[in-house]
Amino acid sequence: MQLFLPRRLGAAVAVVGLAVGLSACDPVVNIVSMSSCTNGKPSCYQPATASVPSGSRVVFKNKDGVAHTVTRCMMPACPVSGGTGHDTGFGSATIPAGGTYTFVFHGKGTYVYFCRIHGYATMHGTITVT
Repeated sequence: MQLFLPRRLGAAVAVVGLAVGLSACDPVVNIVSMSSCTNGKPSCYQPATASVPSGSRVVFKNKDGVAHTVTRCMMPACPVSGGTGHDTGFGSATIPAGGTYTFVFHGKGTYVYFCRIHGYATMHGTITVT
């Protein structure tokens, strides 16, 4: 299984690696919130984009000092659509500092998300399910 990491970094939740010891049937990808971003913003998803196989359990960990959300884009909150993926229910409540949100992706396509607290311009990312 491959995990594609982008060269650029982006919003408060990020893919940092695959969990060790899991079968290919149960891949886990961790997305971690960072408080210091290379793009000069105070909070960002790092990396801003990730590619995962269908069936991946993605864990969003808020390691920032402030609350965030993972919210699927919908206009007018975002200047773009929520992507081409068909999974329903993707989106968190407020994730406090130190908290987590987990979602298992099955539907192939893209899922564009943002932080409802900080807005799309500050924090957004995309997960592509293959």
